Amino acid sequence: MAKFEWRGETYELIEQDKLTWVEMDLFEEKTGITTGELAEDPKMQGRARVTGAFCWLSVKRQNPTVTWDEFRGSSMAEIVFGEEKGEEPLPALAPSDPDDPLDGTGTGGSGSEISAGST
Repeated sequence: MAKFEWRGETYELIEQDKLTWVEMDLFEEKTGITTGELAEDPKMQGRARVTGAFCWLSVKRQNPTVTWDEFRGSSMAEIVFGEEKGEEPLPALAPSDPDDPLDGTGTGGSGSEISAGST
């Protein structure tokens, strides 16, 4: 399993088929993409928001208080992926699509959080 480091802690990157129902709901809320759509269109897997959501959910498993806005507000320099730590490299990100409403706007997500214990 791929690992990454964020703010001095090491996390295992969640795989799509390992998401809980609550995590799938959070993923869809924050990305605007269903997990089914993600499985059908491999181009979506390289989108910044998708990668960020998987990383955030991975962090959230170990530290449930980390919010989406807090994680998205961190810089790429704060995240060290496996390749840089001598581990298995993650797949390269695809170039962004300028017509994609999820790319580059910074307006996604409602800022509201659902905790893993909520119903």
